[in-house]
Amino acid sequence: MPPKRCQVRSKKRTRDTQATQENIQTFEEELRSALLDAPTDSAAATSADALPPNDSDISSDDERYTDNYDGIQWEAIKQYIKPLRTQKRQPSWIYKYGYRVASLKNPKRTFFVSAAAIWKNHQSVTHFVMTHYDLLLSTVRRHLSSARSLIHFTFDGWTAKGGKKAFLGVHIHYLDDDGNKHEYPIALPQLAGTHTGERLGEVVNDVIRKFGIESSQVGYFVLDNIGSNNVAVDILAKHHYFNGTHRRLRCGPHTLNLIGQTVIFGIDRKALEVDTGESAEEAKLEARYLQEWRKDGPLGMLRDVIAYISTPQQHDLLRDFQVKANEQLPDPKFRVKEIKKPGTTRWNSYHDAFERAVELQQPLDAYMQYHIGQYRREIAARLARNPNAALVDVPDWMRTEGLTAQDWQVIIDYIRILQPLKVASKRLEGRGKCGRFGALYEVIPTFEYLLRKYESQFDFLKDVDYNEADAPEDHELYNIRAAWKKLRKYYVKLDDSPAYYTATILHPQYKFYCDNSWMDTPHWLNYNNAQFQALWQSYKGESGNRSETPPRPKRVRYDAEIDDDIDQYTGPVKTPGDDEGDEFIRWKRVDNLPRDHPHAIDPIAYWLSLSTEYPNLSRMALDILSIPAASADCERLFSEVGDMLEPKRRKLSGQLTAALTCVRSWISKGFAVATLSIKYISFGNGQRKTNS
Repeated sequence: MPPKRCQVRSKKRTRDTQATQENIQTFEEELRSALLDAPTDSAAATSADALPPNDSDISSDDERYTDNYDGIQWEAIKQYIKPLRTQKRQPSWIYKYGYRVASLKNPKRTFFVSAAAIWKNHQSVTHFVMTHYDLLLSTVRRHLSSARSLIHFTFDGWTAKGGKKAFLGVHIHYLDDDGNKHEYPIALPQLAGTHTGERLGEVVNDVIRKFGIESSQVGYFVLDNIGSNNVAVDILAKHHYFNGTHRRLRCGPHTLNLIGQTVIFGIDRKALEVDTGESAEEAKLEARYLQEWRKDGPLGMLRDVIAYISTPQQHDLLRDFQVKANEQLPDPKFRVKEIKKPGTTRWNSYHDAFERAVELQQPLDAYMQYHIGQYRREIAARLARNPNAALVDVPDWMRTEGLTAQDWQVIIDYIRILQPLKVASKRLEGRGKCGRFGALYEVIPTFEYLLRKYESQFDFLKDVDYNEADAPEDHELYNIRAAWKKLRKYYVKLDDSPAYYTATILHPQYKFYCDNSWMDTPHWLNYNNAQFQALWQSYKGESGNRSETPPRPKRVRYDAEIDDDIDQYTGPVKTPGDDEGDEFIRWKRVDNLPRDHPHAIDPIAYWLSLSTEYPNLSRMALDILSIPAASADCERLFSEVGDMLEPKRRKLSGQLTAALTCVRSWISKGFAVATLSIKYISFGNGQRKTNS
């Protein structure tokens, strides 16, 4: 006798056969009906209308068991038809997100189709992304064609982890027709070969042409200090007929980061000679001592300790010492803090690393003493066994006594020296969306604030008697002087372009800043005024675009120390009789605005409101005030791309990586296209369909 399970299956098959014979047509009849009703222009297509449901197909009157095909696009899935039979059980929850269909070639085979599951092969997602990119590209091009201001550029190179791919991130900054500020990436081309300035210039020019940006729309280029960027801008100047020196601007925070590196690593023998009374030979000897101090002194030792904490075991050990330190002096708000590691390319990283180390001074001291004691015990045991044994290879700091209280005070002093650079770089690297931070008009006042800050520190340290017990270290004097000289070097370079001066004097709060600050150096004013007048002449006679006054902007926070320093130079200056017809001269007679005035916070809104009264001057102001002070957007872009590629997407092609990055950014900025239908995706020969 066969097993009982087989008997049950036999009965079920008998019942199914009987139901089929009683309630539905035969397979041949159904297939013949489907073929006869199929559209005449395609023998392989059967739509919902071509195959209407048959009541005889329904095995149950319960609507829960019937399929709902509302919204399905049969023309997009011509190889499928409605199933010949309804389900004999309640449909799964998954059918709320798609449809049950049958193969036209084999109606017994059923499939699930969904707009969320349209990917059929390994190229489908790529085709979808590239199609979306092409559609959005057209939208962005149209938007750029109506830009109210010049279109400014920041670009920088980046190499992915592993060194196999190099990209050039290109960002744009501009005002649209309504005066709203926009900034986003427009291209991430993959670089091949040597990254020369000529090559970079041609790549950026290809991007400009791809987006339909006219030569008359090309604005300024805010880049870091590498020499190849000078060549790149010169190449672009030849293509678009502008003065490359005037249009090439430097990233403010990048420059300030170089100043910070000078404080930590730099050697400038002339800085030791000037204002210190030392001869050239003495300065040379002092420079050698200073280099040794940077390596083996408190800063170098702390840097080496931080670098040693690079494994899970070392991080856990430092966490344990933090917990023990808190047990001695309990803090209800205690939480374990991670060490911060400095890097030469990351802005303010040494300031932040030293600041975190001071916060963890007690745990770090315990951590160092633990390793120092362990090393000494190991050496003692080894020498006891063999007096001629070789020393253990350990970092130099393990052979010292660790950091003393005086060493920690030196670290605190250098945090104080680096603090103004951090405050200034934060002020310049902001996005500038609402106006105050991250804009070009902040550069001259911020640089002058730093120069005055370091001058006062140098004057104080110069008169210190370094033989006294509580005197600061004399190297602080030399390092501050070296930082001041480096800062002064880049401050002088601001005169290469009239944009910095123009942005400052067209700001409603800073309009008199340079007149007051440079009162004792009239040749500075004469030179910059001449450059400004040459630029102003190119705008005279042009009609300005009118715009409604935008809504009142919100107030933002500002740094009190820098602002108080700048405010003393922003009062009005008396001028003799002026030309009544000149818009700039007429505007210059108007009082400047206080720091907390909404239009001082948002000068873009200020000049939009004056576009009727000063049409040409407002046009120039909007072009210049929309220039960013930093190229920080490129760094943010590369951080996002690195997160996208690591750790499992390193094989993404450069083209797809660029498309994904741009599409994500453009959508977040409000650019959109109509819903991308499945009909735009090709599953066949790897070709994308177009809108036509």
